[in-house]
Amino acid sequence: MNKMMKNLYRIVAIIGAILTMTSAEGGQENPFTSEIRIEPSKCMLSPGESFYLTVWWYRTCYCPSDYFKILYKNESIGEITEAGRHAEPYWTMCGSNCWETDTQNLQAPTEYGTYTVKAVHCSGHGEEWCGYYNVNWNCPRSDGGFIGYTPDELSWDFYEIAATSKISVGCATALSVPLGKQCDSPWGTDTYDRTASNICNEGCALTSAVMVLRYYGVATGIDGKEVNPRNLNEWLKSQSDGYDGGSINWWAVTRYSKVTMYSKDRVIFNGRLNRRDDKTLNNDLCEGKPVILKVPTKKGHFVVATGTMCVDNEITWSINDPAYDITTLQGYDNKYLGLRRFKPN
Repeated sequence: MNKMMKNLYRIVAIIGAILTMTSAEGGQENPFTSEIRIEPSKCMLSPGESFYLTVWWYRTCYCPSDYFKILYKNESIGEITEAGRHAEPYWTMCGSNCWETDTQNLQAPTEYGTYTVKAVHCSGHGEEWCGYYNVNWNCPRSDGGFIGYTPDELSWDFYEIAATSKISVGCATALSVPLGKQCDSPWGTDTYDRTASNICNEGCALTSAVMVLRYYGVATGIDGKEVNPRNLNEWLKSQSDGYDGGSINWWAVTRYSKVTMYSKDRVIFNGRLNRRDDKTLNNDLCEGKPVILKVPTKKGHFVVATGTMCVDNEITWSINDPAYDITTLQGYDNKYLGLRRFKPN
């Protein structure tokens, strides 16, 4: 009787597989589940912080067991690690054409950065010799897209269905960087460097530098007034290396921090990266150091990153934009091309 029921169940499963077979992009054919979704309880996390990840998957056909792994991918270096896993036995399943759910209690990665969270899933019957109905991560599947493979072989690129989300590991509090605008009076119409243009048109990097200087307490300029784009621009023009073909020399900016009332540099240029690096960006912000970002526009543009945040469950950064009324990097499609880093002396 038991053997007859098993054969009958196998026939039903095969018929269901033929009728409901679907596949995910990059995944293997999956006859039993058609969709998977995930949602973190929060997307802005401190290193090692606990959070919940809810996983839903839609069951189109009843089968003995479901498996999924939760994986993290560090977007800066590409490293992939396993964060959790789950197996669902047949006796707890909802049946056919219904949503299953599971909530995982996870730990955030310990390194600063942006991470993709991915749930990779497979389902099906095991080989007879290692448990046709049983939950067994090391038992090869006898049907579905994982025939001949074990659930333990689920990976970033090998699965039946998958879903992704994003989390950021860093600091949620924005730094109090004074906002400056390049087109404000009286400096907006001043000649920028020795060009034919003015600060309003060309002074985004200049004004971003002013914001960083003021954040670090460099309050008084060479004219005895509050540091602003006008007095920084005039001082850079007086230096042999203040500008280079219209581009600001970031090293010269740090020298400006000791003129007039200071005996030494108050701010040190900590280098540039001509690429995206969320780990370095988040690390600097968490250490209380604003970062000047180069963002993609037709003529090139610079803004000051002041913090990491989540908006509508999307990772982004709060910014001080010297030209426009844009307050998050979402205004630039969450893209940046490089970093200009500073630190206090």
